[in-house]
Amino acid sequence: MAAVEPPTLAQAGKGGLKRGEHRQQREADPGAPLHFPDHGNEADVRGVLYASQGRVCGFCGSLLPQNDRGDVEHYRPKNSVKSGARIEAPNGGYWWLAYELGNYLLSCSRCNRTLKRTKFPLRDEARRLRYDTRKDLAAEDPVLAHPAWEDLEDWVIADLENGILEPAPGLDAEQRRRVEAIGEFFRWNRDGLLVQDRRRVISEALRYVEDGREDAVRVMASRHSRHSLLVVQRLKQYNREELIPSADEERQSMAIEVLAELEIEPGEEERLWVLRTLWELSGAAVRGWLEQRWEEAGCRVEVEKLRF
Repeated sequence: MAAVEPPTLAQAGKGGLKRGEHRQQREADPGAPLHFPDHGNEADVRGVLYASQGRVCGFCGSLLPQNDRGDVEHYRPKNSVKSGARIEAPNGGYWWLAYELGNYLLSCSRCNRTLKRTKFPLRDEARRLRYDTRKDLAAEDPVLAHPAWEDLEDWVIADLENGILEPAPGLDAEQRRRVEAIGEFFRWNRDGLLVQDRRRVISEALRYVEDGREDAVRVMASRHSRHSLLVVQRLKQYNREELIPSADEERQSMAIEVLAELEIEPGEEERLWVLRTLWELSGAAVRGWLEQRWEEAGCRVEVEKLRF
């Protein structure tokens, strides 16, 4: 996850103020119903998420359709939690994380609205957090992985011929069970279109390697590209790790895509925030490069406003 706080979620922002209001309400009345305005869809929040993920679903790795902005998904559900057949009491979810950037992911509508919804299974239900135990996140042991916190590249591998995802070699029995549970939850190998797309991406990347199209391979291996962890795996397998982009190279690639489409007009704020976030996270060389591209694009916003 990008280590940048969108102003909406800062203490004085709309989300931050609502977060404080919720805590006051619950401390005064633990059973008080809470209202959750959709501050996670503000342009600055979405911009930071796009800068971190690109237009890629955090759960299945697919590219979001061109006309689909993606869902801002709460990894830990904010209002109520379903685990198997059991549903916690209304407002029994992780309400205190409703406006925390670390609890957000961009997701495709299939993974969010059809498969995940308010589900958040744990391997031991007795470990489920409450507000008074909220600081012990690491002890909760969820089934589902958060791709910004856990290195999924080391967990799964795709068969080149059939596109099926399997637990990576070297995992212990417990790790294998978790990978299998995540795959079953999101139907990684039961969605034919998803399997075909993975196979297509891997085959295309290997063809580009053979053809010497190294720049195209680097783009496909970027975290902002669909199924990129599988491309990275193949490059490592074939000892072509020099084609795996650095973090700054990934940011440059993302910035090129955004700049190609950017016009600073009403409704374009999300793209501006993508660039702001990429600038904030980059080293001096990429910052200078981004500022130069910004001026060449004729943007009517001062470069200094790329800063938070």
